[in-house]
Amino acid sequence: MILNEEEFVRAFHGGDGVAATQIAAHEIRVERVTRRNGGSANDDDDRASFVVDTGAHRAKGVTVNARRLVIWTGKDVCVYELPSRDNGERVGRSSFPSRARSVAAFRDSLFLAQDDLLLVTDLRGVRRLSVPFSPDREGRPVALGASASDRFLAVATDLGVVRLYDVARRDPRPVAADARLDDDDDDDGATTVVVRSIACAADGARASILVDRRTVGGPSDARLYAHDAVRGDARLVDLGNRIPVSHAWDATEPRLLSCETRRRADATSDADAHMREVTTMFVTADGVFVQDATEIRAPVSAYLVSRAPKLFFAVRDEDDDDGADVGTTHALLRHFDE
Repeated sequence: MILNEEEFVRAFHGGDGVAATQIAAHEIRVERVTRRNGGSANDDDDRASFVVDTGAHRAKGVTVNARRLVIWTGKDVCVYELPSRDNGERVGRSSFPSRARSVAAFRDSLFLAQDDLLLVTDLRGVRRLSVPFSPDREGRPVALGASASDRFLAVATDLGVVRLYDVARRDPRPVAADARLDDDDDDDGATTVVVRSIACAADGARASILVDRRTVGGPSDARLYAHDAVRGDARLVDLGNRIPVSHAWDATEPRLLSCETRRRADATSDADAHMREVTTMFVTADGVFVQDATEIRAPVSAYLVSRAPKLFFAVRDEDDDDGADVGTTHALLRHFDE
C-alpha cells in the first residue's frame, strides 16, 4: 500500500507480517508485526523493530518483506537487506539509478514500472527480462502491487489498463485478459484519470485501483475500482459520501478488500467532516458487498492492512511535534468468522 507523495510513505507485507513506516524525511521504521503463521509477534525476538537511515534518498515509494526494504525516489532504487532481529546487525544497502515509477519485490527479483516497460532485474538492477507495453493502446505502467502470497503481480497503466501476472516462474505470465477502468462519467475527454496505486489479492484473481479523476477546471475526485478476473472488468466501488485514501487486500482471505476513507467535507457537519474509517468489503464475481466499517481514532495515524480477523494500523506519537509514526496496533474485525 502507497500514500500520496506529499505524505510519509508506508507499506505492509501481509504474508510476512512486516510494516515499514516513514518517521522522518530520511528515516523508515521497520517492524515485524505478526509471525508468518498469523500469530502476534509479542516476543522480543519476533517483534524486531529498527530504523533504516536512507541517507540522501527521499522515498517516493516503499515496499517491504521479511528480508528486505526497497525504496524508490524517481532517480534511484535502493535495496536494504534487513537483519532477522534487532540485535545490532548492520543493515546492508545497494542502489542503482532508475526512473521507475513503482517497484515490487519478489524473492531475489525486482519488478520495475519504467517508461513503457515492466522490467525484471536482480537486486542490483541488472536486467533479467522486460515486458513491453504499447503506449498508445495499453499505456505505460505506472503502479505495481504484489500479492501477500509472493506469487502474483498487479499492474496499472496511465491509460487505465489493469493486468494480473503470475510471477512464480522466470517469465511473468498473464493470468487473465486485460481490463480497463470503467469510467462512465468521462465527459468527451474532459477528464483525466491518474492512477495512484494498485493492490493485488492473495490468489491473484482480483485487484483494486485507487485513482484521482481530474476534470478540466474542476477539483480532483479520488475513486476506488475493484477488478475481478472472472468478471473481466474493473468497476467503480460505491463508497457513498466517503473519499478513498488507501486500500489493501487481506493477507489470507483473497476476497476481502479494505479501504481507508474520510468523509467529504460537504457531506456532514464541520465537527466530523474529516472523520476517518476503514471499510471492509467482499469482492466476488457477483459484486462488491460491504462487510463492516471501523472508525479510526487518535493516536492511530493510518490504516495499513488486514489479516483476518485483525486490522493493522500505524500509531503516531501525539507528544511529538512532527507527529511521526512510532509503531503499530491492531483492532478486531467485527462480525467476522475465523
